[in-house]
Amino acid sequence: MTILQRLSQWQKQEASKRGVEGYMIVPFGALKAIADALPGTEEELLTVKGIGPAKVRKYGRVILEICAGASPAIDSASTVLIDESLAVETFLDDSTPAAQESSLGEIDVATGEILAHSSVTAVDDVYTVGRFLEQLNQILGSYFSQVRVRGEVIGFKRNQNGHAYFEIKDDVGIIRVSVFRGAYELSGVELSDGVEVIVTGSPEHHARYGFSFIGSFVELAGAGALKKAYDALKEKLQAEGLFDSDRKRSLPALPERVGLITSPTGAAIGDFTTNVGQYGYHIFFHGATVEGANAVRDILRAIAYLKEQDIDVLVITRGGGSLESLQAFNNENVIRAIADFPVPVVAGIGHEQDETLSTLVADHGASTPTAAARAVRVGWDEIVSKIAYYEQVIVGGYEYVLGTHKRTVQNAGYVFVEAFGDLLSVFNSFFERFDRGVVDVDHAILLLRERIHYWEKFLQQNHPEKNLKHGYSIVRDHSGAVIRCAQDVHTGDTICVQFADGKKNAVIE
Repeated sequence: MTILQRLSQWQKQEASKRGVEGYMIVPFGALKAIADALPGTEEELLTVKGIGPAKVRKYGRVILEICAGASPAIDSASTVLIDESLAVETFLDDSTPAAQESSLGEIDVATGEILAHSSVTAVDDVYTVGRFLEQLNQILGSYFSQVRVRGEVIGFKRNQNGHAYFEIKDDVGIIRVSVFRGAYELSGVELSDGVEVIVTGSPEHHARYGFSFIGSFVELAGAGALKKAYDALKEKLQAEGLFDSDRKRSLPALPERVGLITSPTGAAIGDFTTNVGQYGYHIFFHGATVEGANAVRDILRAIAYLKEQDIDVLVITRGGGSLESLQAFNNENVIRAIADFPVPVVAGIGHEQDETLSTLVADHGASTPTAAARAVRVGWDEIVSKIAYYEQVIVGGYEYVLGTHKRTVQNAGYVFVEAFGDLLSVFNSFFERFDRGVVDVDHAILLLRERIHYWEKFLQQNHPEKNLKHGYSIVRDHSGAVIRCAQDVHTGDTICVQFADGKKNAVIE
């Protein structure tokens, strides 16, 4: 028994034990991928599409044990034999009698084409129609979970609920397609018979209505159809005034909180972050696929998320591409979401020759992701430039004023030095005269002292009182005046006679 057979057997047993369908345990496509890859560790098992951490925790040990017990079930260059009367999940070991008795068909693994048939014999398993359709849809979902099919639309119609029903055909065949209202409106296209489209979705066999392709997204195909739809939508939006310059808002001068929508794996994110400058931004990044069936849904989801954030400006950007690859940005839903965004929007989509309608409706349309980054940073660049300019003005002005005052101070210094020299000369002259004056005064004082000493000795020698010791006396009247003549006194006048040893009063008789 091959590994794929063992895995299928385990899947059925586990499903039966839990009372669920086999695909709810592990999808058949994942079982086949496991059988091809033969993972040896849980980390390797996690790389298999359809196997997540929860399944690894629940079933990982058992799956790894099964993988360790046999060789790979399918070689990509070979063919395998399957029992056509059983579900595709059921494989028989061709060494068993059942395998030898069964009707075997040969299938090419690369194409899935049955190459040969043999007679049919009885088998033990019998499927109800419903069970068989469930298994069939499980396999269809495993192998064709999301595919893109291209063809020409025929028989297009929409019912009263808005769901779209049509067929797409090519030279080989026709597929019936159903696109529900939400998916159709999200696609932002107007279909009609004869239009070539690419429908993204998955096949399904309905128990009542038969086989149909359920579309999750519809795109126009072909440059002519795309250009025609582009021009029609552009004319419609232009008539509404969505491209008018007077409704466009100015970008914030110094944005700090920037919302960014772009592919997390494309070159645009590197171009933007490299060129936006190191100005301390807080960037709110929401990744989104920017082309293909999921692009519109991803972009709208990102816009809705960032609409709730406190940001100053929103940037939507991607690199260049063909008209077909840029269709997400010509989608009416995306365009209106940009027009209704609460803060200014910068759209840097494509290159110089790429003019998407999202670029036209944005508040600022940039030709590239790099140009979008420069639009965000321009205010900061101007501030830095002004700071550098004013730095030059301030420093230059300071140096000029300093030089002017330095010259003024120097000139004042010369004047001061000259004036000080004159003043010093005056002071020197004054001090010289003062010194001479001091010498003259000293000399005069010395002469005066000598004269005083002379006159002192003279007065001492000639003082009247000195003669009193020799018997002389001095007579004064009542007022103290010296009486020099006899006629100066009269009889009865009182006089005072001064002797060497005292005074006596007397009366003239």
